[in-house]
Amino acid sequence: MELSLTTQAVTLLNSSNTPVIIIPNNPTTDALAAALALLVVLEKKGKSVRIVSPEFSMPPGHGFLPKSDAIQHDLSSLQNFIVSVNVAKTKLETLSY
Repeated sequence: MELSLTTQAVTLLNSSNTPVIIIPNNPTTDALAAALALLVVLEKKGKSVRIVSPEFSMPPGHGFLPKSDAIQHDLSSLQNFIVSVNVAKTKLETLSY
């Protein structure tokens, strides 16, 4: 039985100790609020969450959002970074790091 994408995402988030949320450099208000809300929820579940955007600059008037100061510009504080890719149905042609 195939799991829905939502179920897969929840399963992966529950099994991860240090999930990383990546946001675009110029996120919409909705994207920024959603990422920060996910950060808060995962922290309440005891996760050590990182939220990252390499060239992020807080849009004017958005500094009031909870945890908005938690957005980092890099992942240099992490020693190991693991990316899980399910290739059961789609072939992985190229992967680089």
